[in-house]
Amino acid sequence: MTKQITWLFNILFISAMLAQSEPGQFGKVMVQINNEPERTFNVESAVFYRNVTVNYDTTVFLKSKSTTNMLFSPQLSKGDSYVLHLILTAAEPPQPNQTSTYDVYMNLGDTLWQQLEILDADSLTFIHPNGILTTDKLYSTRQTGQFNLVTSENEARISGTFQTEFDFPISDRGEEYSHIKMRGELDIPEGNLREGQETAIAEVKNTKKNRTRNILFAVLLSAFIVLFAVR
Repeated sequence: MTKQITWLFNILFISAMLAQSEPGQFGKVMVQINNEPERTFNVESAVFYRNVTVNYDTTVFLKSKSTTNMLFSPQLSKGDSYVLHLILTAAEPPQPNQTSTYDVYMNLGDTLWQQLEILDADSLTFIHPNGILTTDKLYSTRQTGQFNLVTSENEARISGTFQTEFDFPISDRGEEYSHIKMRGELDIPEGNLREGQETAIAEVKNTKKNRTRNILFAVLLSAFIVLFAVR
């Protein structure tokens, strides 16, 4: 009986190691605004979309007796582009008047090249500090850069590096346009891949990984059956 219990615990341990969740961080990104010192941000969320488009839509509609205001935020809908959505959190406690988080959308076009070059493009990147909604639709200008994002053989993971710079009217800085430089490395797992559909954004399924999970479940179930059968 002792041997059976030891055998079962070994199976449970191996299964737990194989089924453990992905890390909470998906890379690091360096951000520099104008001539300020470069700051390090952790990628707390990284989601890669395909067959979508990103643009502004009314997020909040505020109306009082004397005024009517609309607040905007980037929104995704079905389209023909690849879009990278990052939430960046400062690696070090921010100083007064420094931004602690950035919400970033990057449109990478309709084809995912292994090496993507951007030369003097407009309206590809949306960057909003601390989740702030804006009263205007804000767009990037004069963007250049290079993205080296590689898809794994089973298309279940995207990883690589990028560097880019552009001008953007960051809403909390009181200036018309800021010059922004970003560079970093990303590692985006299967669970963070999404695809645009007619009515929603759906998770990209990996049948190989699903089969592995089914096998692990079957092994665990068999282990319990054997354990109780020999009691």
